[in-house]
Amino acid sequence: MSNYSILIFLLLVSNLAYSSYKEKIKVVKNYYHQIDPLYSKYVEKHLKRDSKKCAPHPKYIKKLDRYFSKKYTRNNPKVIKGRIRYLGFVPGKYLYKVYWEKDTLTVQADIRVKNLKRVSRDDLKKLQVKFDSAARYFGHSQKFTFPVKFEFGITEEKKHVKTKIVSRHSRGPYFWRWSLKNSRNTHAHEFAHVMGLDDEYKNRPFNPSSKHCNQKSIMCKSRQGVALDYHYYVILRRVFC
Repeated sequence: MSNYSILIFLLLVSNLAYSSYKEKIKVVKNYYHQIDPLYSKYVEKHLKRDSKKCAPHPKYIKKLDRYFSKKYTRNNPKVIKGRIRYLGFVPGKYLYKVYWEKDTLTVQADIRVKNLKRVSRDDLKKLQVKFDSAARYFGHSQKFTFPVKFEFGITEEKKHVKTKIVSRHSRGPYFWRWSLKNSRNTHAHEFAHVMGLDDEYKNRPFNPSSKHCNQKSIMCKSRQGVALDYHYYVILRRVFC
């Protein structure tokens, strides 16, 4: 078989796989449309912008206590990594870990601080307190039949999403810089990016608008929004990818 024939074959396989993925997205959309049409719209957006091209039925995510292996523990976690098209076009990295701690499904998301040596110990302690609060807030609206916990923190492992910590107010991409003055909800929003969720508002340069997105969503309005069912789906479905 010539190189040209191999290329054509690979393109055909790729097209078939993508067609299958689009059909699976339709199934997921229909499921969430019955809950809320806005859920359907934004779950599709997240799935299409994700490098992980898999869309298992949401019913499997609701039963992860049956389908996700208990061999994954804190010392042997399932590492989830990939990229989203942040704002629709910017490659944005995500990385987090999923594992069982006794009977609790734990999702651990960490950031690597590029200027760690310049941040005081006192500021790091205060930051971790905010991260812990943000993790509880992000997970508080989930409705699984088994315990699910989120953990947010700082790591020195180089493979993780990296950013800078600054003392002044700062608004920018999650992989650029975070402010010590960020609220609990803002940190929850930023860690959602670390777990591969994209913004749902219209983000124009110097003029972001959250008027035309799901006002209940933390990826639309972090000040008052919460994590919604389809957010947990997008994050946890990747254990099957």
